[in-house]
Amino acid sequence: MVRWIVLVLVLVPFCQVVAQHGMSRTEFYRKLEAYFDRELIGDLDKSFSREDYQFYSWDAGDYSGDGNDDLICTVRRTSDKSKRMYVYLFVDIDGFLTQLAIKEYRFIELPLEVGVVVRYGVCYITQKLQQFDWSITGYRFDGVALIEVTSFRTRRVGSYTLEQTFTYPRLERHERWTQTRTGNPLLERRCSVTPIYPRGFLLSHGYQRRARMTSVDYVERGSFYWEGPADCSLSLAGAYDSAYLYLALEVRDDQLVLAACDSCIADRWSCGLISTVQIRLSLALRSVVKKEDLRCVINLMHRLSG
Repeated sequence: MVRWIVLVLVLVPFCQVVAQHGMSRTEFYRKLEAYFDRELIGDLDKSFSREDYQFYSWDAGDYSGDGNDDLICTVRRTSDKSKRMYVYLFVDIDGFLTQLAIKEYRFIELPLEVGVVVRYGVCYITQKLQQFDWSITGYRFDGVALIEVTSFRTRRVGSYTLEQTFTYPRLERHERWTQTRTGNPLLERRCSVTPIYPRGFLLSHGYQRRARMTSVDYVERGSFYWEGPADCSLSLAGAYDSAYLYLALEVRDDQLVLAACDSCIADRWSCGLISTVQIRLSLALRSVVKKEDLRCVINLMHRLSG
């Protein structure tokens, strides 16, 4: 019995040392042969021309949507004594593994605290920010640019755990509070986030201008009879200049009632079960917004029902 205890005490530190040192370039290339031809693996020499690179986490999968495997890996130089880690992203473009981006991260104790994985057409980068505090960021290459599609963060707040997820293509945010000890959910919230850009601003590729609320989560009443976005949905965009805040709302419903407050003008459209009506409202609000005017806009967004 004593011999087994001694054996375990010797092996565990050895395994930790190996994990901290990562793989050499030769070992890493050998593992890639199960996914890529040697010609494609040779393309990596342009980025890793020296032998002092150490490779830790890596994964191969398609995150560019062309059906071919791409590559993501975490790398550290042997001579680097700091806690910096670099994430390299490579995409198969016309039969060449092309370096797409390099992102710098920092670990706290171990290099493996920065990890990568490719799932469902997205490459994810995980980072430990501090004890009980992690972040996960997802990227996708659409043939033009590397787009951040989602970000997730979890952290400890007293005896509770907060999880936050932001989905950028849909401009949706999800928050969830749970008891850390039991895991029981306490509060969950979903919402849309509308970006407000300077008026006349031209968006770069990959950015969204309009938030679209097309799920049953935004239907306050009558959700049992909700039949889809054509039945009841809302989209919202915003802009600003030196004097005004502009909100452009597009409401779609087969039976829309604008009765947001007592002082608002209410009307009713009855268009049958098949035909729909689109109402486009452009609201120009001064920089100092009256509370009753702002309440009308908020109530309009929350009172949509089928």
